[in-house]
Amino acid sequence: MQDKSDKKEFIIKKAFEVFLSKGYESASMTILHRELNISRGAMYRYFPSKDDLFIAVVDKYIFEMLDKFQPNEETEQLTVAKRIELSYSQIQKTAKLFNGIEDIEDRFLNYTALTIQAAKIYPDFIEKWRTYRGKSCESWGKTLLKAVNAGEIKPDVDIELLAKFFSKGNNFFEDSEDGSQFFIKGIKSGKKMINYIYSLIKV
Repeated sequence: MQDKSDKKEFIIKKAFEVFLSKGYESASMTILHRELNISRGAMYRYFPSKDDLFIAVVDKYIFEMLDKFQPNEETEQLTVAKRIELSYSQIQKTAKLFNGIEDIEDRFLNYTALTIQAAKIYPDFIEKWRTYRGKSCESWGKTLLKAVNAGEIKPDVDIELLAKFFSKGNNFFEDSEDGSQFFIKGIKSGKKMINYIYSLIKV
């Protein structure tokens, strides 16, 4: 028999799959009950509303993932080339969340749609997201400065501009004026683009 924490985790995991495939608006509570194969009473015991469930999904599958991939002092000491490879390794791990969707482009498109919906529903989502992005940008700045000092990349590069590029390019999202995130590149084309920029700045 599942204990309460296991049951709650099961609901969040299954709800993520439903929100990912159908979107927030189309995933009614009736659909969620049917897809999760649990009663209304069991659902409401853990999540009084669809918004509460959606917020739990966002915490688990967006912010917890960002926490796992947050840069640290060890990350910042990597060369730019090795950090690019690490970023793509992390992206491949993220892609495992989307089992059951055949096309990897569709996987990230659906995830991006989930992110955009979260920006509308999750309290302070944009502010929280920008905090993560700011930390990533700052960390990339340290890596790039170290690379300049080590002679890995050219000394006349614009570190601030490149830090913004690498920190955003790693996840293939671009900020719009209202803070939404839009998927702009698939993994292969995005990696090709970033490696090309790297080839232009390396010594």
